[in-house]
Amino acid sequence: MDSQRQSQHFQHRRRQGFCHSGSIYKNNLFFTDENNGLGVKNYNISNLQNPLYINTISSNSNAIPHNTYVNKSFLWLSSYQDGVNVWSIEDPDNPIFVGYYDTYPQNNPNIYSGLKGCWSIYPYLPSAYVLAADM
Repeated sequence: MDSQRQSQHFQHRRRQGFCHSGSIYKNNLFFTDENNGLGVKNYNISNLQNPLYINTISSNSNAIPHNTYVNKSFLWLSSYQDGVNVWSIEDPDNPIFVGYYDTYPQNNPNIYSGLKGCWSIYPYLPSAYVLAADM
């Protein structure tokens, strides 16, 4: 993708939501918009004048991703109504979904509305336990 198209794509993606939360691993920025169905955007930011869109990852196409955290080579995501989600980002251009924990199991899997369920997580305890907080 040429730089003009890439820049237009970046501007277009930003208008679909707002950068609510983001984390950096190596040269990649992973950020959420806190809107239904927008997923977690992954940009290579090695050239800050021309960020390169890589892909969008999502636990569910209708979920509301809220906060991202990087611990070692894992991207942790708190997602309203979809719980805690984890991707291996050892190769940050090709995230691999490795697990989840549903903190809001009473949610109908076909209906995503409102800010219910996992608000935030803390994946940095020495014990390797992960704390999750629901709204």
